[in-house]
Formats: sequence, structure tokens, C-alpha cells
Amino acid sequence: LGPGATCLQIQELAQGQGPSPAPGDTVLIDYVLRRPNGYFIYSTVEGVSFQPRDIPVGPVAFRVGVDPSWIQGLQEVVAGMRQGGKLS
Repeated sequence: LGPGATCLQIQELAQGQGPSPAPGDTVLIDYVLRRPNGYFIYSTVEGVSFQPRDIPVGPVAFRVGVDPSWIQGLQEVVAGMRQGGKLS
């Protein structure tokens, strides 16, 4: 990887049902963000270790293929998921 490149590691834990979202669809997702060494950065899931109590938790609305502020690679991963799917 070159300077500024990121590496997104994904493992499918449970396959969802139904169609994948189309570009422009709004989905709700929960996520835990960690560095490759496992160091915790942020989570939308309540009760995850090291989550500050003053940070709001709960699903986040995300427009597939539209929101450029999301983590590089996350849009492609969410676009390929189905409702109820779980990735690690």
C-alpha cells in the first residue's frame, strides 16, 4: 500500500436476506472501528470495551454510494451486504 492508503479487513459472520441496497438507498448500520492491531477507536454499539460514556451509540444512517465522508472501502462493503448481514 502506498502513502495514505488504508486496509479494510472484512470477515462475513452472517449472511443477510433480500437484495443488496442500491446507490442512494439509506441503510442503518452499527460498527466497531479498530486499528489493525486491535486498538479500539470508535463504536456505535453500546457496551463495547473502552467506549466513552458521553459518545452517543446506536445505528447510523448511511446513504450508499453518496456520502463521501465515510471510511474508504466502507461504501463498497455496505453496498454488497443484505439486510441482517453481519461482518467482522
